Amino acid sequence: MDESLQLLIQLAELNLSYNNIREIGNIQGLPYLRTMNLSHNEIRETPSLHLKLGNISRLDLSYNRIHILQGFERLFSLEELDLSHNSIEQLNQLNRLSGLPQLEALSLIGNPIATENTYRCDV
Repeated sequence: MDESLQLLIQLAELNLSYNNIREIGNIQGLPYLRTMNLSHNEIRETPSLHLKLGNISRLDLSYNRIHILQGFERLFSLEELDLSHNSIEQLNQLNRLSGLPQLEALSLIGNPIATENTYRCDV
């Protein structure tokens, strides 16, 4: 992502969908950013996400290639998370979301784990 994004310190909503983005970067220092759409990209990993999106409340990462939910553990303001149509195969990856006190909506449709019979009970 372009470094000039860091100059938009008052930015509250950002849509970067359909941009072939491979990693989330250059978005530190956006304290008012609450909603971000990164759907339909090429993102595989999300390490240190809390350092980049500390105050985010709505995050759309649908239609990417995410398989490990590393980096979500400290997104304490997160209310809505769309991870549909990714590559999440292991139910234990959802443990990383269990400590998010504000999380009210989670979409996992289209992931390999969504085909397991008990996945909705486990979530």
